[in-house]
This record gives sequence, structure tokens and C-alpha cells, in this order.
Amino acid sequence: MRGVGIVAGLLAVLPVAATAQQANMAALSAGDVQVAAKVHLANKAEVDFGKLAKENGSSKEVQEFGDRLVKDHGAAADKLRAMVEGRGGTLSEPSEQDLANDPDVKKALAKFDELKDLKGKDFDLAFTTYMVEEHEKDIKAVQGLAKQVSDSTLRATLNGMVPEMEQHLRVARDLSAKAGNPARKPNNQT
Repeated sequence: MRGVGIVAGLLAVLPVAATAQQANMAALSAGDVQVAAKVHLANKAEVDFGKLAKENGSSKEVQEFGDRLVKDHGAAADKLRAMVEGRGGTLSEPSEQDLANDPDVKKALAKFDELKDLKGKDFDLAFTTYMVEEHEKDIKAVQGLAKQVSDSTLRATLNGMVPEMEQHLRVARDLSAKAGNPARKPNNQT
């Protein structure tokens, strides 16, 4: 299942198989189940992009950023999963068909395929530019989703992810500028 882990941008509508999950998550509303599943998959996607940066990045900084994405987003996914499982629920993977029908997933898979074919400085520039775009979008999306959920524990978990995502955004902006992106300035000149 090539596409399961590569799901950046999943914070838009995703046809998650929520009905099966809802039965296991009586303590969470159906909407909260969908939010938890989307954010969990988005974190897993960032892990995959981080692994790619560790492999394809030319600068030590990009490789270290990739390692940080793997660790931080992996921990965030684990924390979210533990919170849901602690409430008696499970986070199952969407089907390959669900993923194939989602335009955001298609876009993320195309970007992953594009990035995996790049090496060196070309990779560094394309990857860091993409990480800036994704983290800008995802921060806003997670903040919006946190306001929408009814469960206070899920809300706190989502809000707790934002500061780390903002750190990633700052690093991505700096690395993008260093990689030669003329549209990016170092953080003190944003």
C-alpha cells in the first residue's frame, strides 16, 4: 500500500472509514473520530517525508530536519493514538480506495514521487519549500480543527501539536532560504 503513509495535506476532507471506528470510539463523536484519523495520518505522512529528507538531502541541516520530522511527528502520532486508544477507540488506516479518491492525497503522493527522484541541492530546495507550504497550511488546519472538536482532551492534544509545528515552520523557512528559495527570507525578515 504505497500511499498509506504518504498523506500530507490530509487535513482537508478525507473519506475515512469512520463508521467502523465510531463503534469502537463511543466516547468520541463521529466528527472527533474523523479529525483524529486525519491528523494521525498527516503526522505519519510527515514521518515519511522526513525519512526521505534523511536519505536524499545534501546538507546536514536538511538531513537533521528530516530526522526531527520523523521523531516529532512520530511522537505526535503515537500520542494521538494513545489518547484515542485510552478512550477505547482505534485508529485504523483508510483503504487504498479512500486514499486514491482524495485529491489532497493524490497531490501529496505526486509531490512525494517528485521529491524521491531529486537528490542533493535540488532536493533540499524542493523539500524545504514544500515543508514551508505544508506547515503553513497544516498549522491553520489543526488550529481550526481544534476549535471544531467537541472533546476537550482531543482539543488539548491538537492545540499541543501547534507549537512544535510552528518550530518546524521556522526551521523550514530558514532552510528554504539557505537552499536558495528567493521567496523565503530568514525568520527575522519574514
